[in-house]
Amino acid sequence: MNVRNPRTGEFDYEIFPLSLEELESKIYELRQAQDEWQNQTLDFRIETLRAWKNTLEEQKELLIEALTIDTGRNLETQIEVDFLLNSIDQWCDLAKIFFEKPVLGVSSITSLNKEVQFVPYRVIGIVSPSTFPLFYAVLDTIPALLSGCSVIVKPSELTPRFTEVLINSFAELPQMIEVLSFTHGDAETVIGLTKLCDKICFTGAKNSAKDILNVANESLNPVDLELGGKNIAIVTESAEIERATSAIVWGCAFNAGQSCNSIESIYVHRNIYHQFLSRLVGKANLLEYTFPNVENGQIGPIIAEKQVEKINELLADAINKGAIIKAGGRECEILGGGNYCRPTVLINVTPSMKLLKEEHLAPLLPVITFFNADEIAQVNELSFEDSVAIFAGSNDEALQISEKINVKRLTINDIAINSLLPEVNAERFNKFLKQKTLLINNQQEKSNWWY
Repeated sequence: MNVRNPRTGEFDYEIFPLSLEELESKIYELRQAQDEWQNQTLDFRIETLRAWKNTLEEQKELLIEALTIDTGRNLETQIEVDFLLNSIDQWCDLAKIFFEKPVLGVSSITSLNKEVQFVPYRVIGIVSPSTFPLFYAVLDTIPALLSGCSVIVKPSELTPRFTEVLINSFAELPQMIEVLSFTHGDAETVIGLTKLCDKICFTGAKNSAKDILNVANESLNPVDLELGGKNIAIVTESAEIERATSAIVWGCAFNAGQSCNSIESIYVHRNIYHQFLSRLVGKANLLEYTFPNVENGQIGPIIAEKQVEKINELLADAINKGAIIKAGGRECEILGGGNYCRPTVLINVTPSMKLLKEEHLAPLLPVITFFNADEIAQVNELSFEDSVAIFAGSNDEALQISEKINVKRLTINDIAINSLLPEVNAERFNKFLKQKTLLINNQQEKSNWWY
């Protein structure tokens, strides 16, 4: 399977997917090795992960180089690599607290004491996207390994080069090479993993998630999904315009908008609309491509060719229905073989336009006015998994608006939660564990219930 370079457009790398039989054999090996890995102490697993970090630090520049080729951008790559190195220590510290002692509970039967133990899933399959390839590949890998699972990772077939460095980084750690594996492939490989692994962790598009769920329904294996959404920003009349425009341009254009957490539409109070629009357009126009030098500029190439077609389709639909472009272009540009999309500010946007309904994964900034927050129709269409950023002159005003919005993640006067990387937190360990409940009768006398 040939892999395209997003900066040059050339197919300069090749991956070799495993057959279903080979995949089945690999997962069998991981499952056999998991027993010993689980039975090791937590301190042993932590020591192993920290040894991996040491080898990664030695190969940091190689990892940055491979990931930069994969994605065509440099700044975000350095952030991803630094996140990986920092997160290993964070996960190890959290594991010490999370797994410190059994959880004691209260049984509804007064004669029984209750103790909850955690049992790891044996083999976790991780399917990661091309948007932040390294980050999403390791986000679940590290806590899963610390929990005692074996892990097999399938990165996006669009951005696989970095895995070669990762594999080499733990080649001299026999305890890890037996419980961590990477495999390449396409949708067929994902289906195979879903059938064979004990649990799948998927990050990506909703259509692909549906295919996984259909297979999982037959196997009854659990699936954890992190999907893209339609994240919006709301700017009230009292908002600080300089702050709001700077944050929103960043939240939309970082990584060329290729993030499931990017801002995809902006609702601004009509009394500040013209001033807001002027500053938004000015700041969007200041951003430059990372071309011809990858270390200069802010906007890297669009990684997936199919996404380029999608972006052009969304822009054409909006223009045909009356949208006006105030910054950016009517379609993506080809430079040196790569596809680039300028931060594109659109006005005269209406609900019938596809760009308000479908995920962009591009730096498109449609701006819609409102007079009362209740007018923001898209708020009612948000799913609980989406994100909202509210910019207001006071927290009280923003909180009042937030009470009417039912989403998991909401920020006030910032794009932090809508940005690049979800937090490292102990709750993530629960994804890789099953609960085992012990009910212990410590009383000497016979129960009144017994015959």
